[in-house]
Amino acid sequence: MHAILVPIIDGRLQADLVRGYKRVAKQRNHALYGFLKGDYGLDYPERLRGIRKAIGADLAIRAAHQLSAEDLLSKIRLELEAAIHSRPEPFLSALGISYQEIQNEIDREEEIQRQLDREIAEAPEAYRAWLEEQEKPVLF
Repeated sequence: MHAILVPIIDGRLQADLVRGYKRVAKQRNHALYGFLKGDYGLDYPERLRGIRKAIGADLAIRAAHQLSAEDLLSKIRLELEAAIHSRPEPFLSALGISYQEIQNEIDREEEIQRQLDREIAEAPEAYRAWLEEQEKPVLF
């Protein structure tokens, strides 16, 4: 957790002092990423807005069009999965997955859980033995 304290001077919040802190914090973060870039290949995750966002999106799309589907997927797999987790709706629509299919999957998983709960309730000793077996260390 982070907290930024804003001083009250003459009965007024002096938020201008926070802007100075943000500038210093941003410079520090840029310096840290610059230091790590050589060893770990990290870049500072700039948040693009306005014209920079539009041009950045256009450049990314043009670069994507230059790659084969296989090369593109290998380059952006993690980012694609993160985007899907963040906002799955457009991907569901593009892939032809209906909300009914989502509900069917929820129902299927709930039924599996109910079945597991029944099995545990019917044979608690066997479940306990299975748990103990899972907790034993594996020796190589």
